[in-house]
Amino acid sequence: VSQLPNYRPGEFTCPLPYKTENLVQSLLKVLPADRISAQDSLQHSYFSTLPPSIMHLRDSKNTR
Repeated sequence: VSQLPNYRPGEFTCPLPYKTENLVQSLLKVLPADRISAQDSLQHSYFSTLPPSIMHLRDSKNTR
């Protein structure tokens, strides 16, 4: 990362809300066995403000 042209060490310093930080830490575990599953991540409190019906949306294809 440090070799990227726009890399600026220490530039990202804004604190994340607890729910966001917790979900991100759960998703970015190095060992796959330690990571939260996709299904469990959808149940995370980070998404608790979304209406329940959003979890029942069907997949769709882009038909361009």
